[in-house]
Amino acid sequence: MNKRRILVAANLTNGRDAAFDRGLEIARASGAEVYLLHAVPANQRFSIGATERLRRTAEFRDRAERMGVTLQAVEQHGDPAEIIELHANARDVDLIVMGAERHRKPKWLRRSSITERVLRRSKQPTLVVPSADDASSEF
Repeated sequence: MNKRRILVAANLTNGRDAAFDRGLEIARASGAEVYLLHAVPANQRFSIGATERLRRTAEFRDRAERMGVTLQAVEQHGDPAEIIELHANARDVDLIVMGAERHRKPKWLRRSSITERVLRRSKQPTLVVPSADDASSEF
């Protein structure tokens, strides 16, 4: 695998992020840089969880540095699927890595997930990582 730039759409507001772990491993193995993106949904105030997001970003940056991976982090406020698509196109990424969302409602009761919308719209290959993924395991 020879990827130059990997966009990791991460959730910086809760615990472990399997998508970041997997994206970091792919970047380390391929020599790619990581573009870490967190989209704050438009229906939330940007300031909510900001301290935790900053702490997690610093943690992710340290992990990338220890593995020898270049990481650039950015946050944006708006529709997450649109933001992911916008950044993937603007940054000319080779791969999008994002987590699979858990659904509590039956499919007929919910609107399309962020993951589904990105998969439908994106031109780049997209790897959807289950939340229980162990990035140290083989592909």
